[in-house]
Amino acid sequence: MDDAVAAETSWWTPARRVAVILPLASANMFIYLALNWHPLRPVRELPMTVIDRALPLLPWTVWPYAALLLADLLLPLTMRRDETFVRMIRCYGVTVLLNIVGWAALPIAYPRPPVPAGDGISMWGYRTLVGIDTPLNCFPSGHISIPAVLCWALTTEQPRLRKPVWLGFAVLAPSILTTKQHYAWDLVGGLAIAWMGTVVVRRWERLEAA
Repeated sequence: MDDAVAAETSWWTPARRVAVILPLASANMFIYLALNWHPLRPVRELPMTVIDRALPLLPWTVWPYAALLLADLLLPLTMRRDETFVRMIRCYGVTVLLNIVGWAALPIAYPRPPVPAGDGISMWGYRTLVGIDTPLNCFPSGHISIPAVLCWALTTEQPRLRKPVWLGFAVLAPSILTTKQHYAWDLVGGLAIAWMGTVVVRRWERLEAA
């Protein structure tokens, strides 16, 4: 069965996908914000890297930062095959759980610079972001880990998209640094959590196939 036929005969219709994705994404956001405002352990800071010091605050990069968040909702809708969607949902769920464990066990805060003065839609977007999101829950970066596992699932199904998908991810990912929401360590941690999520899911699939 080719991809077009698979998409037409999929049990996972767009409505069913949304019915799974929205609660999962909402639960992730609710728990993130709960731990963000009420950490369970003493808050710490990480050492600043050369990258952290070198990159300036660029308020306009709130938009690529928002695009990463939007990818959490949109990329699951691009899967053509039921088995890929199930793989993606499993990986999404495992990654969310790993992120939550990290946020709860090791609350990390970023020493944000003062919000610069200025008008315009980008400044409004940036002020809105930092008004809702405290400097906590930096490590690991869920802004990196969740889109990364979704890109992995999509490109395992559609290898021809590998270059543009990962290029897009690479272009958007630095926005977590230029919005001063995260350390460089958080980006590395997010990628490590994503890798762990894929390992768990692949092991899960091998156990089912045995």
